[in-house]
Amino acid sequence: MSSINLLEPNKKLELIFYYSMKNSNKIQCESSARNISDGWKSGLLNLANILFLFFSFTIFFSYFLGVGYSNLNYNSDLVQPFMQARDLLQEPSRFNDWYFSPALYFFPDLIFSVFLVVLPIPNAVLPIIYGALLFTLYSGAGGILISSNMRVSFVTATNLIAAIILLVGLMSFSYAVKGPISPLSYVWLASASIHTGAVLMTLVSAAIFINLLTNQARLRWLVVLGVTVYLSSFSDLLFVVWFVVPASIIAILHGISIGGRRSYIYAVTLIVATISALISERLIRNVLFSSELDVFSGYMSPINPIDSVLSFSQELIRAVKMNDYPALITVGVLIPIGARAIKICFDLLGRQPQTVGNYIELFIAMSCFSALLTPLATGNYKVVGDWRYFIVIHILIMVWIVYFISNVIGSIRIVNVVAGLGAGVLIAVSAMTVSEDAIASVKRLQSPTPVEICLRQEKRTTGIGDYWTAKLLMFMTRREIHIVQVREDGYFFRWNYNRRWFSVRSDNKAPFSPDFIITKNLDPNKLRARFGDPSRSIVCGDSEIWLYDLPLRTEGL
Repeated sequence: MSSINLLEPNKKLELIFYYSMKNSNKIQCESSARNISDGWKSGLLNLANILFLFFSFTIFFSYFLGVGYSNLNYNSDLVQPFMQARDLLQEPSRFNDWYFSPALYFFPDLIFSVFLVVLPIPNAVLPIIYGALLFTLYSGAGGILISSNMRVSFVTATNLIAAIILLVGLMSFSYAVKGPISPLSYVWLASASIHTGAVLMTLVSAAIFINLLTNQARLRWLVVLGVTVYLSSFSDLLFVVWFVVPASIIAILHGISIGGRRSYIYAVTLIVATISALISERLIRNVLFSSELDVFSGYMSPINPIDSVLSFSQELIRAVKMNDYPALITVGVLIPIGARAIKICFDLLGRQPQTVGNYIELFIAMSCFSALLTPLATGNYKVVGDWRYFIVIHILIMVWIVYFISNVIGSIRIVNVVAGLGAGVLIAVSAMTVSEDAIASVKRLQSPTPVEICLRQEKRTTGIGDYWTAKLLMFMTRREIHIVQVREDGYFFRWNYNRRWFSVRSDNKAPFSPDFIITKNLDPNKLRARFGDPSRSIVCGDSEIWLYDLPLRTEGL
């Protein structure tokens, strides 16, 4: 007879309870340890995959810029965040000397730029790294959004989006595509300071919002969403069009469907955060920052909405003639997406329950059509350069394609793994294929331009030039050559520039004393009338440079 049977009944129960609790605690501890271990393994796998994509996109974007499109990414508009970031680090108290564009591009654009400029890498490489970072984050944010549907894993969704981004890039830069829309859109999506921060935060905010809406995230994430909306709306008004408007409508529809108040709280949070951000932006811009928005008043003024629609239609017709298939596919896919969204809206109004996937579809559709219709309805689409207002559509369509694929794959684990690995292998093989061309492209981009070579040979370091010449040359020479931007008639051009640079050099704060003019895109007759004939002139590449023996008089410019 065992010793436990010799005990009194109450003692027996106490011992049984003790050992059962002990075993239970042991099992719970082992389970918690396994969960922590699995969490670490999953986190490391996700991190390794993100680093792999970043490295691959660095190679791809270097290659794409080397096939004749570096002029799209290396211009005075797109290098501005890096110059602002360096100013912010060197002299934060004078950051308000900048003339800012209509969008401030502070979050996350300026944050990324500050992080990159402190790294020991050449300025010429910064746009490449920034582009690779954006493409990687687009893939990751889209992967979070898609994986919330519980059909595919984060890694699989992320790799599939990355593979589609790669495929679209190869199509956009192929010799068959003659139209400008796809190459322009692709380069813009990889550039700083052209609404790409709003694109990224639209994806991030959508993932948080849909998880909140479907009760997959705790309510404290609403605070995170509110802060994100505030910062993003403060930085770029397009974020309001791309995220806040469609998300608020969806929250209200969801509230009607389920009859709960929480969805209305979400909508109110989005609206209050947005209004607060817009008021803050206007106050801060008027009080602290320099503003010369009237310099482009003619260009920025909206046109008749009918003319805007006609311009857009003509651009699509030109895309057909020039075999711009990626752009046409993007616009064409909007038709089934829109039809599906209409059905979901009617189902919500009829109080029919919806899946997480349905809300993902509805957001993508509403965001795409909000992005498409707003510039047309307000008359802000005039030329192909205004296609930048639509760039979020390109990314959202890629995410929708992966969502569609995830529904086909289903939740079968082996198929999930094969799809994710297959996409990863495709990306790796493609990266290896173009790696030599990418390295050659990076070396070529770091080579000095003919204008820089001429100026260094002539030992000239301070001058004036047009908008597209000045800031880019300063950036590529790490400010060793100081160029002040002027209009075609020689007057200072106060736009997207630091006002102090009109009076002192940006590198050593020496007085601005120009002794040459880069005449490209300027009016020679008006320059002569204002500054006189040059002592001599030289031709460097496609630019003519006027050299003066004495410093130019710039008072009153």
